Amino acid sequence: MNRMLASNEGFASRIKHKIYFENFTVDEMGEIFRQLMKKGTAHRYKIEKDAFDLLKQHFAKERRIAGFGNARVVRTAWDSILDVHADRFMRKELGDEYKFVITKDDVAQYVEVRRKQMVEDAGIKKIEGRVVGDGRYFDGMLEKDSWAYHDIGCIDGCGSDGLCYYENVQEM
Repeated sequence: MNRMLASNEGFASRIKHKIYFENFTVDEMGEIFRQLMKKGTAHRYKIEKDAFDLLKQHFAKERRIAGFGNARVVRTAWDSILDVHADRFMRKELGDEYKFVITKDDVAQYVEVRRKQMVEDAGIKKIEGRVVGDGRYFDGMLEKDSWAYHDIGCIDGCGSDGLCYYENVQEM
């Protein structure tokens, strides 16, 4: 909307009042997704907890990109995940007991395709030189505060922010 208004200085001056709406929170996006699952013929669908958690993690990332579309993002996710699920069911990758259950693999396939789209939409074609990772992209700790959490960087070479280094090689 701001780009459209800025495209013609006379146009912006004709609009006296502008209303700004806050973006949906990740939890609200999750609730919209659940509501979509209840509409029409989709009312029989369920989603596994780990699948829903992965989807919400993805929604958190979607909210950070320019042009974020709020409920449109959720609707697109639902339609795409349903397509992935139907394809997997028809290829007999899922048993009959999963006919109406959205799985973590369904969501993961959607997320992988969407991540590639997001990179493409950002205009990134090639990265040359050094890449600097910003751990602020990841939300909070991936593990609980315990000895296992504190040792994760030493054992796996991957800290709690999910940024790997040296292909998980540990220097001593």
